[in-house]
Amino acid sequence: MKNFLKVDLFVKVSGYEINEEEGTFQIQNISFDKGKLLKHTVKIHKLYKEDSLKALVGKTVKVEEPREYKNGIKVFYAGSDIKKADIDEDFKINREITLKVDNIIESTSIDKNTNKKLTHSTIQSIISNGTRTDLFNIKIKNTKKIELDNLKGKEVVVKGVNVASTDFGTFYSSVEKPILLNQPKA
Repeated sequence: MKNFLKVDLFVKVSGYEINEEEGTFQIQNISFDKGKLLKHTVKIHKLYKEDSLKALVGKTVKVEEPREYKNGIKVFYAGSDIKKADIDEDFKINREITLKVDNIIESTSIDKNTNKKLTHSTIQSIISNGTRTDLFNIKIKNTKKIELDNLKGKEVVVKGVNVASTDFGTFYSSVEKPILLNQPKA
């Protein structure tokens, strides 16, 4: 069983810019969230005709093979192509990880705002990349170990994954409980 991170990126096209020299174009999304202006740009490594892009303004597209790049606190997105999507979202990223549950560890922390004790569980999965073996961890927030014990040894999907990259490594977490692979969410 190979662990993987699946990413779906949906963008409502507010505008576009074509770069014929590079054979690429960029789609822009400008929206507001609680009164705050949000601007997102996604570079697509394919060339479209201007008429095709003009027809997409105001419509939501799904970015094929999305990738995320970080430069300091700024985040850039790219993809190989776009397809029309039947949803109405300004900008939405869905991340999910499929893995085998090899071990579960429980930890606690204190909420800084309420000073309440919170319980979290970390799912651990042993992964092999060729001759190298690693331990992959994903924290499931506000979930006790006993709630996940029945998943030990089974393949699961964790949805709503957050990815945080620091100087110390990349950390994965979710507030959604994992579900058995190929099972509907309860």
